[in-house]
Amino acid sequence: MMFTGIVADIGLVSAIDQQPGGALSLTIACNLPLERLAVGDSIACSGVCLTIAESGADSAGNWFRVQVSEETRRATTLAA
Repeated sequence: MMFTGIVADIGLVSAIDQQPGGALSLTIACNLPLERLAVGDSIACSGVCLTIAESGADSAGNWFRVQVSEETRRATTLAA
């Protein structure tokens, strides 16, 4: 089945941090309002459904952080 949802924003990966076991922590800058970035919510990133682990705002704008497991990296477009 193909995702046919509405694209709400196009984010920019602003930080990639290596985690134990081959996982990554990605921080993604975006223009979404903070009230739409609740911890535990699912968010599609390049077609991959991820879970928001943290969100916030800084001088550059709003951002959210997701954890990407090694298995998710291997099985999706996030491998690169």
